[in-house]
Order: sequence, then structure tokens, then C-alpha cells
Amino acid sequence: MKHTILCLFSVCALLMPALPAVAQNEIFRQNEFPTLDSLLRHENYVDGARLAEGHRNRVAKALAQSPLKPDTMPEAQVIEAFNRWTQKGRAPLLNRMRVERLTYQGQKPLHLELHDAWVSQTFLQAADMPLLRSAATPSLPLSCWLLEETDKKKGTAKLYWTGPQPEFCLGLDTAALRRKLAQRYGAAQPARIPATWYTGRLFLHLDYWDYCGITVCENIHAARVENGRVTQASAWKATKGILAYAQYFKDFRFIWIGDQPLEAYYGGAELKLLAEMIRLQLGEDWNEVHTTLGYGFCLLFTTKANGHLGVKIIRRGNSTQASDEAMKQAESKLNRALAALPPHLLGSLLTTDGQVFPYRIIAGRPIGNGDNPYNHKWVLMDCLYADSWKKVVEELRQVDEKYCRWYTETRRPSMEAGDPKSPLSYRCPLKLKQR
Repeated sequence: MKHTILCLFSVCALLMPALPAVAQNEIFRQNEFPTLDSLLRHENYVDGARLAEGHRNRVAKALAQSPLKPDTMPEAQVIEAFNRWTQKGRAPLLNRMRVERLTYQGQKPLHLELHDAWVSQTFLQAADMPLLRSAATPSLPLSCWLLEETDKKKGTAKLYWTGPQPEFCLGLDTAALRRKLAQRYGAAQPARIPATWYTGRLFLHLDYWDYCGITVCENIHAARVENGRVTQASAWKATKGILAYAQYFKDFRFIWIGDQPLEAYYGGAELKLLAEMIRLQLGEDWNEVHTTLGYGFCLLFTTKANGHLGVKIIRRGNSTQASDEAMKQAESKLNRALAALPPHLLGSLLTTDGQVFPYRIIAGRPIGNGDNPYNHKWVLMDCLYADSWKKVVEELRQVDEKYCRWYTETRRPSMEAGDPKSPLSYRCPLKLKQR
């Protein structure tokens, strides 16, 4: 019996291919990617590229067929919001006061392309919020709305105002407001006022996040409204980049089932890979750029129309003595390196007012000093997860050399995205209906 088992083991050993001298994962346990090519051939990157391409193609095809197209948020607007955020931090109350709530009434719930979720309640934002609230003087309070489907094939519907949100109408005579609006807009019942005063675009979404003063989300149902009637509608989706999927394959593939939090894709291994790619592509210029940017810098990455990344230094490190000219040269070298890297490394989000947000606001610092074996690397952190610049600096200080190890686990989220107790995200606290 023992002889038979030994023979079978020997045959299997002969049939199996020989293992490489250095196993693939062992390369990363040495905390170094020997070359850019070794990073691009890693299984997580390859799987991420495959998944990102399929997702990108589906989004592009749907957008090409969409009657409504989103605009792109201007870079100057992002920088302005970032500068304001660095001074004042996040304003959670203001974020909550920006959002109207809507109930959808149709033959079946509205499909928001969120993990096949069919919903009957969403958040609502208008392209022209003052106009949407202009039915009363000086303005309607934060309100609840109804979108009633009139023709499913044509995608038409009617928009109604159904009343103020209870938590924002203290001291308001709501009965008098309803009577006044019903008389002005010819409503048969004061509980449903046809919003005939509004013409413009509406945007429905389930979640939103405060990204340095800009509210972003992943999925939007956009509608064109004329005198309170929806005439066209489209579903828009954000796109994830290759590195986001690489992070997902590394840390979250077998952990989260269903609706994954943002941390499953953004800001962990994704940025470790990005930092390594930049370092390897810069080659001999790395030390110069690494030294020039200093400690506590911030970069604005932009995904261009061709998928390649561009970068702008929007906050210089507080430890650098580099001149403005040196900063410009460092920025130029970074842009040349990024242009040489593969496209579609980072994706894009959507703003809740219906714009594409092809940006990432990334803070960083050098890791280690002196004889530290990691002192030639960068620590990068996405400002999405911080409520103020002060918090970003504090978290950057707490990172040690373990951060740079590829096999170190990405931070685990303490709660699911959309938890109303989370300072990060806001979810419409109404039950989803799964298909």
C-alpha cells in the first residue's frame, strides 16, 4: 500500500510543472516590485484589468444609448472646494440639508443600477435647486416629492410636491403652505401639488459621500423635466479603475457579499500600487520628485478622456524648501511618468448634481528616514476618508513601514457604506426592494 502511494506521488510530481525560482507572491513579500513589468503581470493587476475593461465597456455602451449626457466638473471648481475644505473641514449638517427625498410610484420600482437594487425611495437633487424650491417665498423647506409614472414605454412621469420633511418644518404652518400651493398650482388635493413651476434636470441617487466639500455618488438616475413632467430619463454609472479592482481581488473578494463599501475598492492597496508604479516609471527622477514634494503634500489626479492620468500639485509639503520652479519641474516629471503608464488605472465618480467627477484628491508623505529600508517610498492617502485636512495629517503620521508591504491587509471598514451612523456616507434610510 505504501509502495503504491509513493509511486502515485512520484508520477504526480513528474507531471506537475516546475515552480519558478521565486514564487510570484514572494516577490511582494520582499516589499519591492523589481520592475514595472513584474507589477503589471501580477495576478491581481491582470484580474483587475480584465474586470475594469468589461465594466468600462458596459458603462460606455449604456451612455452612448442614453438620451441624456452628463457634463464633467471643471478642475478649478474641485480645487476651490478643496481649499475651502482644508480651512473649514466637512460640513455634515449642510450635506444633509442639500438633499430632497423622493418616492417613486410606477408599475414596478425604479432600477438604479446598484447591485440590481429596485427602489421606490431615493434622494433627489435638482440641477437648479433654487428653482425647485421657488414655489414658496422665500423658499420651500427641505421637502418630500413624488414621481408618478404615466407611460412606462415612453419613460414619462409627473413630479409632485408632497410636503416638507418633518425634521425640517418646526415652526412652519404646513397646512397653510399646502392650501396656498394648491390654490396657486391648481391641485385637486393639497397632499399632492403638481410641480409645474420646475423645468430642468433632476438626479436621483441612493448614497452620497462628502469628498472634500463635493458630494459624490456611484449611480444616478437622471431625468429631464418640463413644467413638472419628465420627458426623458437615463441611468448613469461611475467607473472603477484597474487598481480599484486589484485592491478588491487582494483583500475583499471573499469577505463582502452584495453591496461592498467604498473601502473595498478605493484608497488602500490601490494607492500602494499607484505609488509603486509612479516610482518605477520615474526611475532616476524619483529621488528628485520624492525630495521636492516633501512631507504632507496633496495631489489632484485627473483621469483624462483617453484614460491616462494627469496630476496637479494642489498643496506642497510643509517640510520642503523647494522653489516654485522646482515644484513645476516635479509636476512636469510626474505628468510625463503618468502619461507613460497604462490607461484606466483610476476610474471616476459622479457628483449628486449630475456631473462626472474624474478626480482623486490624494495626500502623501515619504515613509521612514535615515536607514529605514522603506524611506524611498511614498505613503498615499485618499482624502475621501477624512473630515478635515488636520485629520489627513494625523493619519499620515501614524503610518509605519508596514504600510508599504504589499501583503499587509488593507484597512477594514468599521461599518457598511451608507450606515446612517457613519460620518463617511449618507444612505436613503428606506428599504430597498431586491429584484
